[in-house]
Parts: sequence; structure tokens; C-alpha cells
Amino acid sequence: DDVLVTDPPFILTGGLPLGGYYQVNGDVLVYLDPSIYGAGTLTVYYIYTNTNTCSGFATQPLQINP
Repeated sequence: DDVLVTDPPFILTGGLPLGGYYQVNGDVLVYLDPSIYGAGTLTVYYIYTNTNTCSGFATQPLQINP
């Protein structure tokens, strides 16, 4: 879903498998504050290592509107 630049910070959730972490512009995040990034499209990465020690990542675009 799109967010507004004026929206409050929110927790990044939903990545699978559990135990990974989120990254935006090289920063590891738990909370994302839209006001820090301003209007535009961000790519949110979820980076993980599964139980077989295989690493991977998933991406999701996030639109921040003015």
C-alpha cells in the first residue's frame, strides 16, 4: 500500500522465512519513517537465511506520496 510522507513511522513486517531483516538504501530498519525518505518510490529488501543456511532476499516497492 502507498503511504504519505506525513504518516508516522511504522514497523516493517510480513517477511518470510522468519528471522530475516529489512533494508532500505543500505540501512537496516525495523521502523520505516516516511518523512526521512520523502516522496518517491523506495525498494524495501527482506534479507534472510533459511533453515538450510541458504540466503536470499525479496524486494517490495513502497510508494511514498507527498
